Parts: sequence; C-alpha cells; structure tokens
Amino acid sequence: MGTKNSSMKADNESNIRSDRVRYLDVNQESDKVLPYIPVACATNSIASLREAVKPVENLIEDLADKVEYALEKCKRPKDGLTQNESASLYLYSMQWPPGKDSFYTMFNWALRDEDRTKAVLYQDYCNLFMSALSKLPSRQDDVWRGVNGDLSEQYGQGTTHVWRGATSCSNMVHVTDSFLNSTSSRTLFKIKCFQGKSIENHSAFPNEKETVLPPGTCLRVKSQSNPVPNFYIVDLEQIVISSEQKVVPELSSFHLIWLRPYADKILQQTEIKLLKLFPISLKTFEDSNECETFIRQESSSQTILVVSGQLGREIVPKMHDLSNIMAIFVYSINKQANEEWAKNYKKVTAVVSNPTDLISELERLLSPEESINGSFV
Repeated sequence: MGTKNSSMKADNESNIRSDRVRYLDVNQESDKVLPYIPVACATNSIASLREAVKPVENLIEDLADKVEYALEKCKRPKDGLTQNESASLYLYSMQWPPGKDSFYTMFNWALRDEDRTKAVLYQDYCNLFMSALSKLPSRQDDVWRGVNGDLSEQYGQGTTHVWRGATSCSNMVHVTDSFLNSTSSRTLFKIKCFQGKSIENHSAFPNEKETVLPPGTCLRVKSQSNPVPNFYIVDLEQIVISSEQKVVPELSSFHLIWLRPYADKILQQTEIKLLKLFPISLKTFEDSNECETFIRQESSSQTILVVSGQLGREIVPKMHDLSNIMAIFVYSINKQANEEWAKNYKKVTAVVSNPTDLISELERLLSPEESINGSFV
C-alpha cells in the first residue's frame, strides 16, 4: 500500500498534470437531446464515498485505493464540506497512470452515453458530487476550456448546447491554452458562467484554479473568431432554458410499465393523464409474471417501472439489476412501510401515495431541471 500511495502522490501532487483530457474533451459531448435521469433517489440518503463508488469498483482500476487516498487528503475539508464531499471532488480531479481510464473519464462517459441506464451506476457518487458542488459559492466570471481540433462549425453563433458531463474549466486562460496542441487546429472556449464552482480547495491540482460547471449545463454561442490560422475562439454564455424552450426528448424507445393488481377508476384516469403527458409506450399489467416476461423480452428498450407496494416487494428484487430498467416508482397508500424496503434498491426513485405525486415525479424524471441539483444529465 505504501508503494501505491507513493505513486499516487507522484501522479497527483505535481504542479502540472500529464493527463489533460479533463479540460479538452468537449468533442465527447454528443449534442443530442437525451432523456434526463434523476439526480437523487428520494428514498436514499447521501452515501459515503466508499459506498458511492462500490457499483463501479470493478470498472476502474485501483479505484478503492484512490478513494482511500482522496479521503486521507481531505481530512480537514474547507468551504463547509464534509470529508466525503470534499473527497468526491478530489477523486474527480485525480489523474490515473498513462493508458488507464481515470474516474473522471468513466464518470463522464456514463453521463454522456445515450443509454441512460449507464449513469445509474454512478448515481450515489453523483449525489455526493452534486451535494459538494451545491455548498460551494457560485462563480460568475469568465472561465476557459478547449479542444484539439476545429469545432467552429458545430458551435456557430446563436446555437445552443447542453454539456451532459461535468465540465472542467480554468479561470486562467494560459492553463487551458497550454494544454492545447499549438501545431494543429485547436478551439478555445471562453465561457461566461453564473453557476461555476471553484474546486481549488478540494483538487489534486490546486494550481490549475479549476472551476466545474455542473452536468447538464446549458450554453449559447455569443460569437466566434479566428485570430490566426488553425486557432478558433468560441465565446459562450451559460443560460437557463425556460419551460417554453425545453425540448421533449425522443422517447419512442422507452416503455412506461405499470404493474398493479387491479384498475379502479382513479388508476384508469391516471393512465389517461400519463398517455397525454408522455409520448412513450404505456403498458399496464396485472400479472407480475407477464410483466417480467415483457420487460425481459424488450431488453433493447429502456423501461420505467411503476409498481404497487405488494407486487413491488416481489418483482423489484428480480428486475432491479436489468440494464434496461431505468427507474422504478413504488405506488402505495402505505408510503412509509414501502420506503423501508425500497431504500435498498438504487433505481427506486420515489415511493408515492397518490396519482398527483406520481405524475409529478415522472415529469421530474423526464424533464430538464433549472436548479443545480436538477441539472444532472
């Protein structure tokens, strides 16, 4: 362990990082309209960092050791953060050895993936990460990031973009510019932000003066210039998208499945409202075996499952880990009793006791949020 700690110290306590991808991966943003997924499970409290990364420990080399190192470095956190919150930011900023995928890389890959179930594995970590960001003061200033290559055509004047990943920037232009390849085409982004969060006090590389824009940040191109050959500057401003401007994601590949033992008048009225609200395929089942068979057969379609309390106890343990299950809602009058068992399942987004709350939770799941805690992918 001592050797590993020494290696981590060498990798993450120099003044300049060798892994520069965090500031240079704008080209990894798909610029596609994607369904939003929930920021936090209503039934779950914020996990510790050790607990939060357990679902992805087998995906990222040496992750457990990196977590311990981050926690050790964050024993006396600043800015009112807990040790776990501070360490979640420190882990985000750490670099991995050359040729190895860092936590940052894998985390943002999941946030940007069109398969929204990929991000579920990182949900506990993201809750902790967003909790940490929410406690930091918002920066209202110009920040910088870049990319090797010419993105001027994609980022034309007046166009709007949503960056699904967590966006690392620096408040010092020379830091970002030094990461770019000066011998080929490159694009420098100047971003006027109002929701940037300085993680300098919680970073493995404090000299970079890093500012993080939360996942799901919306940006508009104010202007662009080409001051010298092969060098492009894009001037962006962070914006809030109004309800009138929000784009409904393409949900034809989704199923909203409702499993309940019977259909009374209230439930039938609720189903009608759901069909009007969401352009997705709503299917209802009264038999749990038929429901399970359908979900397994439709493995290529992402599924939102609404289930009554008693049936939920039976089917959720069997269906929870299927990759096509995006989120689960438990519908029951006895809310408290069902929250007890539901808190053990990460994909259970909410336990609701009436149709109004159910519809509200589904709207929140599939619609962009304007607050920092709702800007997650």
